[in-house]
Amino acid sequence: MEKKGKDRGQEWYNRERSFLKQKRKELSVPDAVHVTALKYFFKRFGDVEVERTPIHVDKEKGIDFYVKTAQGTLIGVDSKVRKTENKLLTLEVDWLNTERKAWLYNTEAEYFLFVHEAKDKGGYDCYLVKVEDARRLVKEVEPRSRRGWRDPGVAVAVIYFYEYKDLARIGSVAERVFVKF
Repeated sequence: MEKKGKDRGQEWYNRERSFLKQKRKELSVPDAVHVTALKYFFKRFGDVEVERTPIHVDKEKGIDFYVKTAQGTLIGVDSKVRKTENKLLTLEVDWLNTERKAWLYNTEAEYFLFVHEAKDKGGYDCYLVKVEDARRLVKEVEPRSRRGWRDPGVAVAVIYFYEYKDLARIGSVAERVFVKF
């Protein structure tokens, strides 16, 4: 017997919510991957320390890691993990039907660390992009494609997709390192 009305809708809603929670769990990457990549990228500052921020700093400022240089400077890094095979520079640029601000503009970090799982190589491809360069890219270069991602409820995130080489069109480059794990 087919469920009707509210029951069927509630079943669909619960299934969707559990998928979203499961999807978020699948995106977790060991902190050692982030630390290894960040130490590599910032070695130009000498010996650096990398520490994960408390959850309230991540929520309020969009900073997942601080890189502390030998001179005592703190550099904020917002990490974005991608488990897709396409290795595209994926930027959340807007939210519809809500006051929520896209992470591209909401973060107070100086850099984004994009981490892509590379199952075939047994590790992660990591790209370091300056936040200001990502914002300029969105303003000055047409995205290769766009997509909307619906949050539970009615809010929709607007996502732009670029290739990392597109940063060259604004005179920038994404630094890359492979971390075997």
